[in-house]
Amino acid sequence: TPTDPNYLPSETTTTITVIADINPLATPIVTPSNTPAAKPITNTTSGAKTTILSIGSGLSSAATSGTQVSVLPISTFSGKTSVKVAVTDEGETKEVVVPVTVLPLPAVAPVATPNTKGQSTINWKPSVNAIQYEVTLAGKTICTTNATSCSTNAVIGPKSEVIVIAKGNDETVSPVAPAKYTAPKKPVT
Repeated sequence: TPTDPNYLPSETTTTITVIADINPLATPIVTPSNTPAAKPITNTTSGAKTTILSIGSGLSSAATSGTQVSVLPISTFSGKTSVKVAVTDEGETKEVVVPVTVLPLPAVAPVATPNTKGQSTINWKPSVNAIQYEVTLAGKTICTTNATSCSTNAVIGPKSEVIVIAKGNDETVSPVAPAKYTAPKKPVT
């Protein structure tokens, strides 16, 4: 209660208008090539709508449904790309870039075979979107190559842990492909 007689109590009505500033957030999409994948745009209301503005290289298509963004990579592409989306929420529209990482497919049917005393060869069929392969034996890299085979100065046995990893553009890597052991046609001497 004011005690100064120069200030009399008064009443007033004030209207406060709150303007929502939307801040939609993209959820990164990570998928193997030629495999459809979808993720939502988050930090939106249930009434939000999305529209594709542009599709980055390496994608054959992109679409939206509500706030879901779905993509389909081209089978021969690996690496990083994006989709630009317009998000309209609460009467405001903002552009959001959805990062998309397309992983290389694994090397196909790797086989490890000892061939001479102190040497073995690992062969595989190529991944359609790999640019390089890394072969490991017991967790240690024994070769990195653009070819579909690798020789090592180690005898690989049936219990050896041999793995082939396909590498793609932008430092992407495939799931590991364990090599199957194949006994040599002649005994290694």
